[in-house]
Amino acid sequence: MTTAQLQASDVSFRYGEEWTVREATFSVESREVVAICGRSGAGKSTLLHVAAGLVAPDSGALTCRGVGYDELSESRRADFRLRNFGLVFQFGDLIPELTLVENVELALRLTGTRKRPARERAMAALDQVGIAHLAAKQSGSVSGGELQRAAIARAVVHEPAVVFADEPTGALDDKNSERVVELLFDVARAQGAAVLLVTHDRQIAAACDRILTIADGQLV
Repeated sequence: MTTAQLQASDVSFRYGEEWTVREATFSVESREVVAICGRSGAGKSTLLHVAAGLVAPDSGALTCRGVGYDELSESRRADFRLRNFGLVFQFGDLIPELTLVENVELALRLTGTRKRPARERAMAALDQVGIAHLAAKQSGSVSGGELQRAAIARAVVHEPAVVFADEPTGALDDKNSERVVELLFDVARAQGAAVLLVTHDRQIAAACDRILTIADGQLV
């Protein structure tokens, strides 16, 4: 029997006067990769951001491993997100002044992990995505594909319950896109994480276990 890592029940979110997500209900299981697809402006990224706890829903419920994190205060939700979720965005969003290994270990240091074990785990994560040899390079000096690999390492270094990815290959060429997606799926599944990603790429969506299609803020 599989375990639901993430459960959304009748989740709605309003931006101004417009309901950008309306009564979304879905779950993502351990080791399952689920894509969110739809036209531009349909609400894909908003749904992902709500599910990831980056913003609180106006109604409905969100649980991760049985914990209702939508009910937490903003500060407690941020701490819950830091410990249980991994995030990968389109442009990596690493700190350019830090080296790759410093960016990855920061995800652990913020949860109280001591420097030496944090560095060891960060190096292991970089090795897992094939760029341990670039650990000392600043994130602003590597290629887009290498940057996204580092972003994946940062997202999974603390072995999260769920990895959220918002157009993780949108800035990459086809070759790098394929490799980055394979790494994301392989590493997350190996750790038992669930993956929820937004993509407009049909090939990437086809490689996922399931596809959620959203139109005008509603799952269809």
